[in-house]
Amino acid sequence: MDNYSSNRPGDALSASHGMSDKASYIIFASDLEGEGVELALKNSNIGYKSFIGAYKGEREDSWMVNAEHFKPQSDLNYLLKNQESVLVVGPWQGGSRGKRSATLHYLNGSLPVALGALEPASKEEALEQDNWTLDIENNQYWVTTR
Repeated sequence: MDNYSSNRPGDALSASHGMSDKASYIIFASDLEGEGVELALKNSNIGYKSFIGAYKGEREDSWMVNAEHFKPQSDLNYLLKNQESVLVVGPWQGGSRGKRSATLHYLNGSLPVALGALEPASKEEALEQDNWTLDIENNQYWVTTR
């Protein structure tokens, strides 16, 4: 989605798809090439936002979609094949820094791990972390904080 300029994660979809700040989102990576992921999302009429990020120090492309699209029986779960986890970003918590809760959900059935809040960070702050997300369009980095 290219038509928004917000500093709150999740607003990429709420602004252009009529979803509210009350929505939860999933940020995920995939073993598929980026074009394949985006084609699958487009063919399913699912709005998404593309990111670059790092998980456990490894750079990866990632995408954010409304959490309702990845239920246990979703036709799109194949996009998550071989992935360890997804990041669930909760509803906007208000405030000027745009905090949203961040929880790591393991795909093997392990208990979710609350990571605190997903918050904006400077490039320098983000790159000091093993895990971060970059919204390229807005040149905004995001990290989890407790």
